[in-house]
Amino acid sequence: MNKLTANRLRQVLLAAQQIVLVCHRNPDADTLGSALALWWWLKNQGITSHVFCLDPIPEFLNFLPGRQFVINQLPKELAEITFVFMDCASLNYTGLTLTSNILANTISLDHHQTNNRFAALNLIEARASSTAEVVFHFFQEISALITSPMASNLLCGIITDTGGLTFSNTSLTTFNAASRLLLLGAKLPLITNQVNQNKELSVLQIWGLALASLQKNHYNLVFTVVPQSQTAKLANSNGSLEGLANFLNSLKDGNFVLVLQENNGKIKGSLRTTKEHVDVSRLAKMLGGGGHRKAAGFTLDGQLEKTKLGWKII
Repeated sequence: MNKLTANRLRQVLLAAQQIVLVCHRNPDADTLGSALALWWWLKNQGITSHVFCLDPIPEFLNFLPGRQFVINQLPKELAEITFVFMDCASLNYTGLTLTSNILANTISLDHHQTNNRFAALNLIEARASSTAEVVFHFFQEISALITSPMASNLLCGIITDTGGLTFSNTSLTTFNAASRLLLLGAKLPLITNQVNQNKELSVLQIWGLALASLQKNHYNLVFTVVPQSQTAKLANSNGSLEGLANFLNSLKDGNFVLVLQENNGKIKGSLRTTKEHVDVSRLAKMLGGGGHRKAAGFTLDGQLEKTKLGWKII
């Protein structure tokens, strides 16, 4: 990270009248952990800020320090707010509609290569494993004091976005960041317990439905479809299948994996690959989403319907 850019970001944050740290919809540990870490740093500077997310926070992330202060409604007066978008490749990820004059006072911290640089000030590190790693680099460049709550939030973001430091986006820099955060008081046993041992029975039942319908097409795509009609009777039927996409990525069959889940008029797609010649972010971007070469996703409006020729969106 460029020290000049980091110092500019620091100056903008410290001079802001009001700050709202925005998480993306269907929040994960990276968007929430990086936002909360920055929230703690601002709090330690004597600056009041808010972490905002339009969608509910998954129960397994309730352990993150500061999570209880997350809000789901914006202040009525937006003109004086500096919005900081965390892990959002585009404004669409947030569920917000902001006018151009408000966007003129915005910041984006992200690691997605598909980020369209919609904010006025963009700090994008496509080589970073996670936005949490980007925030860690920012703290390093400005010589910020990283407290234990900040370290735990950042490490949780890194651990989840790298599959426990096993995905191809894990670099030596990522390992260095993780080890430094451990030294600074990040609670790794708590993180791994909450992240890896959080599956509810209803979610595993959905996994069973998804695994039972696995197919491979002539594009060498391994895919599964979970329509809402199959999950409506299950408790917490909107449980995330993100972990399933990562699990299926271990298949030796096929060039890439697609998991489609329908929920309340929305269709969420998760794409994964381990093949060097495949870039799933290109397909995700064509469908209005984004991500990385090896892991990407998208969300579409509509419903899934099975026909004689296959599944279609209506």
